[in-house]
Amino acid sequence: MPHTPITYGVDYYPEQWPETRWAEDARLMREAGLHVVRLAEFAWALFETAEGTFEWAWLDRALAVLGEAGLKVVLCTPTPTPPAWLTETYPDCLNVDERGVRMSPGTRRHICANHADYRRLAMRITEQMAARYGKDERVIAWQTDNEFGCHDTIRCTCPSCEPAFQHWLEARYGSLEALNEAWGTNFWSQRYSAWSQIQPPRPAPADHNPGLLLDFYRFSSESWVKFNAEQVALLRQHAPGHLITHNLMIYFFHFDHYQVAQDLDFVSWDNYHHFGAQPVTVAANHDLIWGAKEKNFWVIEQQVGQVNWSVYNPQFPPGMLALKAMQAIAHGADGILYFRWRQARKGAEMYHSGLLDHAARPTRALAEAALLGERWETLAQALEGIEPAHDAAILHDFASHWALERQPHTRSLNFQAESDEPLLFAGDEPLQSIAPMNRAGLYLLPMYEALWRNNLQAAIISPEGRLERYRVLFAPQLHIATASHAARLRAWVEAGGSLVVGPRAGYKDESNGLHEVPQPGPLAELLGGTVREFDTREPGNTVELDFGDEALQAGVWCEVWEPAPGTQVLATYGRNRDGSLPYYAGQAAVLYRRLGKGQVITLGTMGGWQLIEYLLPQLGLSAPIVTPMNVEAVRRGPLLFLLNHTEQQQEVTVPRAWGDLFDKKKVEEKVRLAPYGW
Repeated sequence: MPHTPITYGVDYYPEQWPETRWAEDARLMREAGLHVVRLAEFAWALFETAEGTFEWAWLDRALAVLGEAGLKVVLCTPTPTPPAWLTETYPDCLNVDERGVRMSPGTRRHICANHADYRRLAMRITEQMAARYGKDERVIAWQTDNEFGCHDTIRCTCPSCEPAFQHWLEARYGSLEALNEAWGTNFWSQRYSAWSQIQPPRPAPADHNPGLLLDFYRFSSESWVKFNAEQVALLRQHAPGHLITHNLMIYFFHFDHYQVAQDLDFVSWDNYHHFGAQPVTVAANHDLIWGAKEKNFWVIEQQVGQVNWSVYNPQFPPGMLALKAMQAIAHGADGILYFRWRQARKGAEMYHSGLLDHAARPTRALAEAALLGERWETLAQALEGIEPAHDAAILHDFASHWALERQPHTRSLNFQAESDEPLLFAGDEPLQSIAPMNRAGLYLLPMYEALWRNNLQAAIISPEGRLERYRVLFAPQLHIATASHAARLRAWVEAGGSLVVGPRAGYKDESNGLHEVPQPGPLAELLGGTVREFDTREPGNTVELDFGDEALQAGVWCEVWEPAPGTQVLATYGRNRDGSLPYYAGQAAVLYRRLGKGQVITLGTMGGWQLIEYLLPQLGLSAPIVTPMNVEAVRRGPLLFLLNHTEQQQEVTVPRAWGDLFDKKKVEEKVRLAPYGW
């Protein structure tokens, strides 16, 4: 597929409304300029009313009504919500979390991917749907399942997972001798003499072996990767002309997005501006989703107002819905589908807004969606096949993230804990205390924000991604480093790339143990030095970072580097915040070296977005356009998007004359943006 299709639509649940209402809903959708409807991700019990008894007539009628109105359809495999008959017949299919608690039925995502009967029945309903609708011209795409891992359900420790984990380990290591060596099981007498002795990490009085934990996280991720791949294979077999996607979530890193994305035509995500989310954190997640395949994506669930699950749930102010859609489009979204068409009258999501309210009255969100609908054809023509511009890429490694998740070594870097460390703020808000969902971005966001504040665009990609597409790379958390990582990055730098590596790089090996050589292990030659020791500092206890011409503040994690011959020291540690001298004052904190045609900067500490911003000139990066804070300028091909994320009117000076895409007027110098305007 050369590019992702341009799509504008809504998520609809006809099964939740009287059939007499369907035609009116379809008419209103078309009036609003919507042309695609997503269906059926939670409808398994209505398709298979008892085991082996299938009922498709209601969906046939729904497709007929929608098709008659000129709407195309994205069908979903309904496997996140197994019917009550399934969990009653096979109660051991229910997920058991890391605390050893078995989930109750009756909600969603409460099942185990490795349970044989659930897996068999999930694939059967997938194949039945695909066989029936795989050649239906009204269907343009499929979504596999829904939000893998939502509600922290990737990691299951049930009796089905235990032997599956053991078989996975045997395939990975080949022998118990190799596993014992990799995990270092002589520690605490953990040595295994039979595969059956290895259990998933259930509650215990002390920490589990880090090697076991990381491999269990890999196994858990791969369980759902394989589940997705099985569904994709069935869809490819029975629906060869249809596209396939899956909907990812914001900052949810319990499974490897890159592995799931390999089997999909394009990825999608569910864009919910939860309380505490900042424009920068949402922008970063768009670029993370783009990087899953390094390709344009869909927002397949775009929040239209209040959600029902955040710590606080404010309503969108006027203008914000269209602004959120335009931000997504600017960052590479080729599809926007609103969640949901009508606010539910029953069930757990009654407080979740819709384009219609629960009484079927049009909302102001529908008016905003319709305004964008009037302009969609113009947008689609301009966007077809066009990707966002990227000035840099940020590398994100899931294994490193999982290792840091279990051994943060400081509360300030604990993805589950609250902290008010100013160096880890995003958009002037503390990442950890206000927006718990953002905590998983602790390493990514300070580097991303420095670029975002300067209207520089960064894709967030795998270390195995297409490095040659970018001239500047940032590696904020390459904690687990291999010889392969080192070789790829060295070749890229020698060819002319600029690389910035963050602290804690190369501390761990692939088994989540420490290298036999000093940190950064296999990256030492690339970075031009080794770490002698490191310090952790409590929130707000910063230390001066002396660059000679300027002093910045650093903290959280402070490595003392010993540079190799030929490596320059860019910055040393200075005074503590209280004026005293730390014992490592005057020692190397930031290194620099030339390598071939490129350069490497190594950061031994965290200095927030301010540190990265200071380094931008050295990297050949500068703001292409200057805007007020929280006014975003995004380039997508020949288009420039100006997005005002504030509640005040803002003014932007553009560097040259532009033509407005919609009214064709010439835009010179000053552009005035209404509150939440674009």
